[in-house]
Amino acid sequence: MDSRGDAALRQSPAGSRQRAVHFGADTTPLASHPVAVDLTDLLRLLLERLVTEDLDGEAHRTTEQMIFDVLRPSDNGLVLRVPTAPLVAPIVDSVQKNPADTRTLKAWARELGVSTRTVTRVFESETGMGFTRWITAARVHYAATLLGQDLGIAEVAAAVGYGSASSFTTAFRRVTGTTPGQFHGGEY
Repeated sequence: MDSRGDAALRQSPAGSRQRAVHFGADTTPLASHPVAVDLTDLLRLLLERLVTEDLDGEAHRTTEQMIFDVLRPSDNGLVLRVPTAPLVAPIVDSVQKNPADTRTLKAWARELGVSTRTVTRVFESETGMGFTRWITAARVHYAATLLGQDLGIAEVAAAVGYGSASSFTTAFRRVTGTTPGQFHGGEY
């Protein structure tokens, strides 16, 4: 199992839509930790076929293999890997309590009494992303929850530390692959 999978807590925001399809561990070519995948039209149809049709054993295996052939990890997603290392616990706690906290990597390193490289290494080893990218993902993660509560985009942007709706929209799109308006409007 991936060491990051053991150490990291994963969270998905309220309002996220998920579909679970179970495969045998011996047949699944995916990672040992949650991975967001792009849901293409073909993948959607194959998943629907797998869970809704009465398939014989061979048809079921063929459909599973076709699913594995079209699965691709997504560059976007709302699964947040949360580091558990004691060194970065104050950062995680702060961001969870106040996602608008704007302290920089340099400020956090100074506060923790370590180098910026040490903080970055912990985030990279436990989450697969550096400090800045993780902070952005954590803010977007929280923002998705707020958008699900019918708050306006400008209000959500301010609540998660962005000075403008446009800078928030840019960050949101970078993380999720969609705009807050599309997500808020139920198109996500």
